[in-house]
Amino acid sequence: MNEKLYELLMKMPKKNLINIMWDALDVMQAYNGRTKMFCIMESIGAVAHEDEYGCITYSIPKINEIKKLTSFSY
Repeated sequence: MNEKLYELLMKMPKKNLINIMWDALDVMQAYNGRTKMFCIMESIGAVAHEDEYGCITYSIPKINEIKKLTSFSY
């Protein structure tokens, strides 16, 4: 996990952070070969882009969008 993602997660309310981690766990259980960063990015709604060299970058949504996406409760 990179520093930018860590800082973004620390800005999230506890309720949303718990929902992100539960969703990331569900994504990880679907296929065990995925990285933690991929699962968290998938949970927050980030879009992956691959360049011609095979490097993957993510378009991370704004914090308000992430809060809306992860405001459900179990």
